Amino acid sequence: DDDDDDDEKKKKREAEVKVPTGLKLKEMFAKYGRSAILVYACASTVAFTTCYIAVDMGVDVQSVIDWIGMEIPHSAGHFIVAYALYKLTLPVRIALAAAITPGVAPYLRAKYPRIF
Repeated sequence: DDDDDDDEKKKKREAEVKVPTGLKLKEMFAKYGRSAILVYACASTVAFTTCYIAVDMGVDVQSVIDWIGMEIPHSAGHFIVAYALYKLTLPVRIALAAAITPGVAPYLRAKYPRIF
């Protein structure tokens, strides 16, 4: 009987921890609306720009690509390599947007009430 309780508690904890990323985004967008979209778009723009500049400046991104097991041809242009790196930043972008949006949303709503 105690084993059943332990199993149920374990399953409940696992269910609480494994919230799909898409669900987190949907909840954030539902709660904060356009503010969340703006913050996420800004984080995405900064992330892609940073990746592109890193690739363009000759930072050794091939070691990162090899380490994660992606296969990008050596003949791929900077844009393709930067985009591949950008896609890897998804968890960071979501976390950043989730952390910043609650603080930014009230400001945007107060400053631009007709938009946000």
